[in-house]
Amino acid sequence: MRIEQGNWIEQIAHQPIWVQVAVYTLIVLTIGWLDYLLGSDIVLSLFYLIPIAWAAWCSPRPVALYTTLLSLLVIFLLAEYSSGLVYTKTIVSLWRSITRLGFFLVTSTLITRLRKTQDRLRWLSSMDELTQAVNARVFTEKLAQEIERSRRYSRPFAIAYLDLDNFKQVNDQGGHLEGDRILKLVSQGVRDSIRKTDLLARLGGDEFALLLPETDLSAAKTAISRIQTLLADTMQAEQSPITFSIGVVVCTQPPSSQALLIHYADQLMYQVKRTGKNAAQFAMYPDANAPRHNSK
Repeated sequence: MRIEQGNWIEQIAHQPIWVQVAVYTLIVLTIGWLDYLLGSDIVLSLFYLIPIAWAAWCSPRPVALYTTLLSLLVIFLLAEYSSGLVYTKTIVSLWRSITRLGFFLVTSTLITRLRKTQDRLRWLSSMDELTQAVNARVFTEKLAQEIERSRRYSRPFAIAYLDLDNFKQVNDQGGHLEGDRILKLVSQGVRDSIRKTDLLARLGGDEFALLLPETDLSAAKTAISRIQTLLADTMQAEQSPITFSIGVVVCTQPPSSQALLIHYADQLMYQVKRTGKNAAQFAMYPDANAPRHNSK
């Protein structure tokens, strides 16, 4: 999983492959043309590392390899051969080409691996290790983005706050390993039930949250009902006493902050717990019962 990029250099990663190839080709040819104009007195070989490194960092490996080979070809045909640079021995030209290719390939490979390592670290820092749901920090960030998107485009969205009923009983009777296994089953079940555009987060302990973009009240009820059915079937198959209390807030207007919205969904979830558990309660935002400021 690659995290969304804000750096303008990395925006090319979101473009079609043909656009990426065209951009790198243009840069390599431009450097090659300058190399040709300047002649053999000024060496621009290091400048070819700019598109090579860019491609290795932002694009798929085949595109990075293409950029590397194109750079070598341009150096040989445009910067050296066309400019009239002649070597006394063929082996010298061959050796220079091989060493350049090796240098370019090593650089491209190292940068590609560095990028994969960074993506892995970003992924690990964004996920709850046990359940593979995103963590509370990422959920808050994504919710803030969805609020801003709703403010800009006037699109509805929903969040759900889900708590496991009787989870302490499972931990007490089966131990924490059993509790961890149940949390994994819940997370997997929810993730199997939602769209790719939806987001599941573990907020801590046995509490989860869902972000459902482009979701009105009817769609939210359908989605939550599907999740409830799957989780109930899973817990029944496990002969587990776990049930689920869920608070759902559907936003037709953006709230002032993500904390306010999370607090509202949390209140709804606790209302379900106080009135018998194992149910979902829905509310619209804004409405008369919605909190107007963050509770301390």
